[in-house]
Amino acid sequence: MPHSTVARILFLIILALAAILRLANLHQGDPLNDEVAYAFRAVALIDSYAAEETPLEKLDPNRPSWLSFSFHDHPPLVFWVQHAAITLFGETLWAARLPSALLGIISVWLIFLIGRRIATRPAPAPAKRAERSGLIAAALLAATIHHVYISRTAQQEAYVIFFLLLGIWFALKSREQPRYLIALGVTAGLGFLAKYTTLVLFPIAAVLLTPVLREHLRRREFWIGAAAAVLVASPVLIYNFQLWRTLGHFDLQFAYLFGNAPESWQQSPGKDIGSLGHRIAVFLPRLGQTNSWLFLSFAVAAIAGFAAGLTRAPRDTFRRFGVIAASLVAVTLLLLAIGPSIRFLALLTPFLALAIGIFLDRALTRLPQRFAAAGIAAVVFFAAFEAAYSWNNEIAAVPVGSRPWFISPLQYETPRLGYTELEAWFAHEFANTYPVITFETTFAFTQELQERSIRRMRQAGASSRAALIVTYGDFTPHAELWTFERRRMHQGWPILSLADYQAAIAEQGPEFFAAAGFTELHIVISATMVIPDALKMLIATPGTEETAIQNPAGKTAFRIFTIPLTQAFRPIASPVQW
Repeated sequence: MPHSTVARILFLIILALAAILRLANLHQGDPLNDEVAYAFRAVALIDSYAAEETPLEKLDPNRPSWLSFSFHDHPPLVFWVQHAAITLFGETLWAARLPSALLGIISVWLIFLIGRRIATRPAPAPAKRAERSGLIAAALLAATIHHVYISRTAQQEAYVIFFLLLGIWFALKSREQPRYLIALGVTAGLGFLAKYTTLVLFPIAAVLLTPVLREHLRRREFWIGAAAAVLVASPVLIYNFQLWRTLGHFDLQFAYLFGNAPESWQQSPGKDIGSLGHRIAVFLPRLGQTNSWLFLSFAVAAIAGFAAGLTRAPRDTFRRFGVIAASLVAVTLLLLAIGPSIRFLALLTPFLALAIGIFLDRALTRLPQRFAAAGIAAVVFFAAFEAAYSWNNEIAAVPVGSRPWFISPLQYETPRLGYTELEAWFAHEFANTYPVITFETTFAFTQELQERSIRRMRQAGASSRAALIVTYGDFTPHAELWTFERRRMHQGWPILSLADYQAAIAEQGPEFFAAAGFTELHIVISATMVIPDALKMLIATPGTEETAIQNPAGKTAFRIFTIPLTQAFRPIASPVQW
């Protein structure tokens, strides 16, 4: 915590701002990006989804215990944490996103601590000025849109940022107090369990510890920390060893790194990152889409100021601000290696906020006294603009204003197309119920999942429903995975595409599903689809109820028709005739 009373009050205000921007309406934002791939598997810690064949699927039903140590494409910590949140708060994206939001808030605290530390070392500055540097950096990280965005999704980058900042803080502390080397080792191991890109902490820490590295290598705390890192990371190490021994390759990330990816993984999403020249060419244009024009302008000014300092006093400048330089350079090189996607670029944001905080603090110090109040007011306005910009694009139902001044491209990373409202309808309609009829499953683990879910619902006193769900529309893959496949795979609800429904009744007759015991049919249709005549005949069945699902803009996104199946005996024409 800050030392002075005023600084403490400002710090609490900044933390409150960070919490509001990360927790307000956290449920909104449709399931349209990679967060679904994590949350879907975090529900039951089952490594199976539609993107590619997994070792669990290959080895089912004879599943060795080591399969539970990690996942085929990512280390396990994010899945474990999300699973705990979902277990506590329910099977929702809000629960899966909550840990990211909380880590985002804590990261604001950490950036304050690091900023204050940098401003104080090695040439002591007045405590008030040191705290001001940290407060400015914390305020900007709390408010700037890219960190707000990444903290509001169930993706790994909020975890990576947290562990990077925590590791940097422990590295700085260990320069005078070697016992923090153990905490640094544990942090490095946990970061590795969250995402492999956290390995970038090692070169950053090496730069920070360079003045004392020779001395640290002789300390037992260093080796205890190193052993702790390996021990914490051991689930992934064991998983990869056993995977290589059993199937002849490592997990997806290391398989691509070492060139032994199996054929079924050759077209995995996200692996076509282009040539190095392409990655360099798109780096700055994509970086320009990450934060507001004002934030990026100050970031350029801060980096230019650092460069100017290097020309005047290179040794002193690098000694004082080497943590920022080392972090920006290491993360930039990492991004050029793995591809500078929008969400990966979020790793740069805390260090840019740190650079701006130091830069603005130094600028305020050099202002004549008569302009000091105006300078502080300008910094407050900067932070307020960032907060308003983030609210407008990440939280407001419908953003207002024009690009680039008030509208960010990041809003298209979490569009509001109506899938959140569709999920809310399903959650309400099928609350406290379980399917009395389920379809056959391909894998034994899926059958076990469904039986466990149904048994749990029965024990809770839920009622059974003989419902059949049919989908017809251009649903996005991630939304389809979360809204439909999750209910089919984890809960056992019978869900078919309209084409599969049509094929079944064409082969078995129009009374097939009613004869099987289904009593209700729910047809979910995208509003963009043209309803064919044959489907119009079906939804015209007497007793049919229609529900319109609207997106936040008030436009109908989906239409749901609930039909008493005992009357729905008209066959649907073959798709080739539509």
